[in-house]
Amino acid sequence: MANAFSAPLLACGLALPLSLPLAAASLPPGYDSVVVLGDSLSDTGNLYAATGNAYPPPPYNGGRFTGGDTYVDILAAAWGLDGSTLANFAFGGAAAVTDPGDLVIDLGEQILQLAGSGFAVGASPLTVINIGGNDAIRGAAAAGGIAAYGIGGIAGDGSNPALVAAAEAAAEQAGIDAADAVAASITALYVLGMDGFLVYNLADVGNSPRYATPDALGMNPDTGGSNGAYATIATDAFNTQLATQLAALKGLGLTIYEADAAALFADILGNPGAYGLMDGTSACGTLSGFAAAGLALYDFSSPVCDESDPAGITAPYWDGVHPNQILHEQYAALALSVLPMAEVPAPLPVLMLGSALAGLGVFRRLRRA
Repeated sequence: MANAFSAPLLACGLALPLSLPLAAASLPPGYDSVVVLGDSLSDTGNLYAATGNAYPPPPYNGGRFTGGDTYVDILAAAWGLDGSTLANFAFGGAAAVTDPGDLVIDLGEQILQLAGSGFAVGASPLTVINIGGNDAIRGAAAAGGIAAYGIGGIAGDGSNPALVAAAEAAAEQAGIDAADAVAASITALYVLGMDGFLVYNLADVGNSPRYATPDALGMNPDTGGSNGAYATIATDAFNTQLATQLAALKGLGLTIYEADAAALFADILGNPGAYGLMDGTSACGTLSGFAAAGLALYDFSSPVCDESDPAGITAPYWDGVHPNQILHEQYAALALSVLPMAEVPAPLPVLMLGSALAGLGVFRRLRRA
């Protein structure tokens, strides 16, 4: 019998390069639907709809945080998913740790939406969780500041070793807290009757263009230097803690497939040509300003990319932190490589992104409301 959640639905919506078979549509054996939880990597239009189709603006592709398809689109097409078999709650800007003071729908809040959605998840849903990047970004900002906003960080100008150590500890804790929130979210979903999770760890946020060739969002305002080292500390802490937490959950009998984006992207950075990339850190757009609520805007006039041909772009990133379609294809292939293979000759089936239950706070807050 299908597990039906009642209420309104938000929106449905490694040494060598991984190949992506896209033949017949078939979910992995044992699964009959897909739920996606996560951030802008997985969002196929939820933030866009929430802003009245205003953000992200063109040439972003229909509310996606890239110029082409996301890995969610690619997998949905491969598996033949539609609104009856796919529910995507991922939301641009979402974090694993819920911030009750912002307007972003973080991981724990996405779970609340799922629980009140009316989406019949089926007897055996596969839940894709891909989240944590924004937690790492926030940890880096707390540690090193944000030049774009003139906000200083814990490290100050870096001249005081004690403050630098405190900044590193804060970045590390941000990663740990995010991983704990993902684990808490998986536990909450399991209590709701869901078992079968595809969970991505993080590619090194410190190697994204925002920090590798730092823009004002990735700079320390006191030094003009990059906060990439802090983003890397947060990423590494997240990945280490997530691995520990997932191992514990699997030991309790939960079914979890781990997608090692960290190892994949490390290989991509070291061997970009093997993946058809011009290099490991170039981006099509450069930071040009901010929209309402501080949302970043990018200038795509650079000749680095032909935005009219997203499938042909060989720069790895679309903007300061979001990958192009060519890397989304690798995210999809990674998912397919870790999920069980279909029993029929077809593409291996899989899932996607997500996550945070700091959500216990969310549940308490909603009960008080």
